[in-house]
Amino acid sequence: MPDANKITWGKPRKPSDADRDALRADLLAKARTVRADGWAAHRDEWTNGEAAVVAYVLGDTEVLTELEENEGTVLCR
Repeated sequence: MPDANKITWGKPRKPSDADRDALRADLLAKARTVRADGWAAHRDEWTNGEAAVVAYVLGDTEVLTELEENEGTVLCR
């Protein structure tokens, strides 16, 4: 993610609309990348949380199971 779009949540975490937009764009770009290239080239580059959200967006229950995540845990992130 370019520095201009870097998420800068303070404490406590109160993301701005710009922060949410940047995160949404980043996660959707990751989902498009997985659709185009598959998981193998990218899975180790991302945190488990990022991978879980991407898997949820793509409906990839195999990856969610591997990460011990489900719809509820992903939506609570």
